[in-house]
Amino acid sequence: MGTEKYTIAFHEAAHATMSIIKGYTVLELKIHDEPSTDGIAGHCRYIAPDNWLNEAWITLAGPVATALHHGRKERATFTYQDDRDHKKCRNLFLKFLNPEVPSELLPFLTEDMPTTVECILEGHYPEGVSGTLKGKLTRFSKLYGKTLKQVDKLLWHETSQVRDFIGRNPDYMPLTYHIADELFIKGKMDQHDVRLSLREFLNQQGIKNAQTKQSIAA
Repeated sequence: MGTEKYTIAFHEAAHATMSIIKGYTVLELKIHDEPSTDGIAGHCRYIAPDNWLNEAWITLAGPVATALHHGRKERATFTYQDDRDHKKCRNLFLKFLNPEVPSELLPFLTEDMPTTVECILEGHYPEGVSGTLKGKLTRFSKLYGKTLKQVDKLLWHETSQVRDFIGRNPDYMPLTYHIADELFIKGKMDQHDVRLSLREFLNQQGIKNAQTKQSIAA
């Protein structure tokens, strides 16, 4: 349990470190006593970024830094435990590419559009769809399927970029370990705790990267 708990602490701390470097205040870090019904074992709450790509990088930071911590290669970045982060990033890229949905098709497309489109492309249509409408739904699904392929390419590109960013920043992993160590002991850190942890890190180890230094001082 200790190893698993530390991995959770490290994952959430990695989100926090990227939030801090990108200039967004971390509000709370927490390891849950028991995973939620959808498998969430911890969380990092921060002020929502005003830039969707920053949001994607903060989200990717958890799985990417955890993969580096465990010595996994880039293609093994995501595990089943990262499903929530992976899905969130996918949706951010989908929003950015924003394939327009014809209004007459909206009633037949569920909130989980990727799954619905996949079913349609396999020949499983929603009840009541036939004729011209079926043709429109097929054409849209093919277009959406191509968009999903673009999303996957973009997702891996940004995953690689985040990994490179973390590797080039000499403060990233040490700062993440510092926050993770404290979170592992406390189980929960609020905004004040995070600020104190940053100051302690600054006093003990100093900051080598100018961007990190500027973000912590802000």
